[in-house]
Amino acid sequence: MRKPKLLLLFLSALLVLLTACASKAEAPAVMLAKAAPSEIRAKSSAKSSAIQKFYTNDKLSFSFAVPDSWEDKNYTPAVTTETMSDDGTKYTKVDFLFQDDKECSLLTILIVSKDWWEKTKGETLDPKPTYLGTKEDIVYCFTLPKNSPYEVGAKSDLYNSMVLPDSDVLNRFQILGADASSGGIATVDGTLEEVMTQTITIKTDDGRSITFLKEGGDFDSSGSGLQLGKRLRIYYEGAIDGNSTRAVTVTKIERLN
Repeated sequence: MRKPKLLLLFLSALLVLLTACASKAEAPAVMLAKAAPSEIRAKSSAKSSAIQKFYTNDKLSFSFAVPDSWEDKNYTPAVTTETMSDDGTKYTKVDFLFQDDKECSLLTILIVSKDWWEKTKGETLDPKPTYLGTKEDIVYCFTLPKNSPYEVGAKSDLYNSMVLPDSDVLNRFQILGADASSGGIATVDGTLEEVMTQTITIKTDDGRSITFLKEGGDFDSSGSGLQLGKRLRIYYEGAIDGNSTRAVTVTKIERLN
């Protein structure tokens, strides 16, 4: 009778020992499984907290939110003064040069006189620039390259991947109004498309339909008032983000014709 009891005790001890070993072997796997989500969240948090880069030119009164995909080594802003070939009007441009290649720009922002823009709408330039906005007596517009100037390969692929769509440039560009002379006021011209109780919508020279709140805008409602199809100039504080005017306050509405 002692042998069965001894055998039973031996088997019980062996079972306890195996259970302890299994528990120890499982612990690292359990810890890893619990740690993995935290590591993923940490990486995601680090990515989401990346600081947005800006090219800001206080002298020219604008800023441009640089895409995250543009590494510093692959682009260089270059400011130059040029002369229009049609009438000799001087203008300033900012080229974002690809890898310091002076013959190859990823984006060109032009600062031209309002008089020249109203006369030509940019038709005399090739490619024709796209309107960005107006501040006092200057107009901001931009051009993008039509195609890659490089042979098929890695460099051409990188260049093409960095070229932005028109809408992206519009969303990243902002006119600055920090100087005391302008009082932070910018303007945009367009044709009146719609008049509502609290809002008006204009079609700008670059084809955008933008809706503004009328409240706060100084406007002489006597006479012909706001008529569809008429040209208007909207004076505003803040920045238009593409077609969004959520951050804009209208200060004046002026009829142009």
